[in-house]
Amino acid sequence: MSGTLVVFAKTPRAGYVKTRLVPPLTSREAAALAEALLRDTASAARRVPVRRRLIAYAPQPPAPRHRPRGFAVMAQRGHSLGARMLVAFRQFLRPGVPVVIIGTDSPTLPGRHLQQAFLALRDHDLVVGPTDDGGYYLLGISRPVSAALFRGVVWSSSSVCRRTLANARRLGYSVRRLPIWHDIDTLPDLRRLERALRQRKTRAPHTWRVLQEWLRTGVL
Repeated sequence: MSGTLVVFAKTPRAGYVKTRLVPPLTSREAAALAEALLRDTASAARRVPVRRRLIAYAPQPPAPRHRPRGFAVMAQRGHSLGARMLVAFRQFLRPGVPVVIIGTDSPTLPGRHLQQAFLALRDHDLVVGPTDDGGYYLLGISRPVSAALFRGVVWSSSSVCRRTLANARRLGYSVRRLPIWHDIDTLPDLRRLERALRQRKTRAPHTWRVLQEWLRTGVL
C-alpha cells in the first residue's frame, strides 16, 4: 500500500516514560515496559506493506543499538502532541501518499486495523482509531492538514477523540472510525493486558516477557 506509517514514541528512559505507573513500578521498570511496548508495536508495523516506516522519538532518538530495526528515525518537533503530529503530517503527506500515526500503548492491536486505516484513506480524508478512555491509538490523514484539527484538544483527557472529530467535521473532512481498542496508561490497564497475553502470548512477546518476570517477582 502507498503510504507512510509513523510510530510516535517517547525515548524509553527511566523517569521519562510511563510515569502514571510509578509507583507501583519503579522508574527503571517503567522504562523497560516502554521499550517492550515499542518493540511489539514496531513488529506489528513491519508487517504492514507501506512505502515508508518511521519512528518519531521525543525528545531525541536513542542510540542505534536501542532502536527497533527496519525504521528510519526522526525527532518529534513541537510544543504539544498536536503540534508534533502536525509537523509529521506536513513533512510526509503527499498526493496519493497518506500518513498514519500510531502510538506505542496498544501492543496487541490487530495488524488488520493498521491495514484498514490505509485502505480507508483511499476515499476518506481522515481515519481515527479510538481508545476506550477517550483518546485514540491511530490518526491518519490523506489531505492537506490544518492546525485547526487540533485546536482546543486537551491532551491526555477523555475528550481527545471527541474534540478532534468535532474539529474534523468543522473542517469538512470525511471521516472513517476504526474499531475501539485499549491502551496502557494505568495499573488496571496493565493487569488487563497481562490477562489477555496469558491467553495469547505471541501477540506481544516482548511485553509478555517483561510482565512474566514481574509476575514471578510479585511486582504485579
